[in-house]
Amino acid sequence: MIERTQPAKRPADKPAATRKPGRFRVGSESGSKATAPGEGAARREGMIREAAYFRAERRAFAPGYELEDWFAAEREIDCALARSNAPDRRSAGRARPLRP
Repeated sequence: MIERTQPAKRPADKPAATRKPGRFRVGSESGSKATAPGEGAARREGMIREAAYFRAERRAFAPGYELEDWFAAEREIDCALARSNAPDRRSAGRARPLRP
């Protein structure tokens, strides 16, 4: 006879940290997992959507500025993503002096 068991309980999700408008964390939140094709584009679009929302919120959702909000959010997110993927230029090619 097969005995049924209770499904394993998953730990409760932690509440999301509060975010400041215009500030985005670009680094990988789940470690160094490989992403599926298209997953990066979906993540980028979600970040842009959120940034555009915060821009609209700052201007009290006045109509007529939706495209400006979206394009400004695209520039902001693309710059943030480029910075996160760029090598650290502060230490690149520079030798540190040896201390005795």
